[in-house]
Amino acid sequence: MLKWLTSLLVVMFGFAVILLALGYLLKENEAQTTALKQELDREKAALKEKALKQQAKQEQQPRETFVLEPYEEAPGQPKVIAYPDKEKADDKQVLLASIARVVREYSHCHSEQQCLLFNLDQQEPGCWLAVNSQGAAILAKISALHPGGLGVDACQANSGLKAVCRDSRCRAEAANPAR
Repeated sequence: MLKWLTSLLVVMFGFAVILLALGYLLKENEAQTTALKQELDREKAALKEKALKQQAKQEQQPRETFVLEPYEEAPGQPKVIAYPDKEKADDKQVLLASIARVVREYSHCHSEQQCLLFNLDQQEPGCWLAVNSQGAAILAKISALHPGGLGVDACQANSGLKAVCRDSRCRAEAANPAR
């Protein structure tokens, strides 16, 4: 009987040692996991702070904005027609010069998908200009600033026009040109 009791105590002692070892390993693993989790949280917070700083820095940097001002007219460039009312004439000249600037700067293209026809005067039969998508967005903003229409007389009427990319420039062409 003593032999059985000794065997039982040795086995129980072995199980207790195994349970204590597993408990110790579990405690150490939990401590390591907690430390790693805290380190990851700090790294995530640092990355988030860095991203916020970069975003704030980008917001502070000057963005490309379109100012509704004309370039100085070149010596050979035709002048804009003046209206009888001086203030109205100045506004129209600035507006038309700005539109001309947009057409000059935003008519470059690489494919016909980039070119769009934009109607400057929604109230008239149409004053269609061929520009790229950026130019169309800027012209839309300019048109929104002048809801009464632009009053532009010298325009191409839309008689089957389409926007095409020729020589890396957007151009308005007849949809079915006679050949």
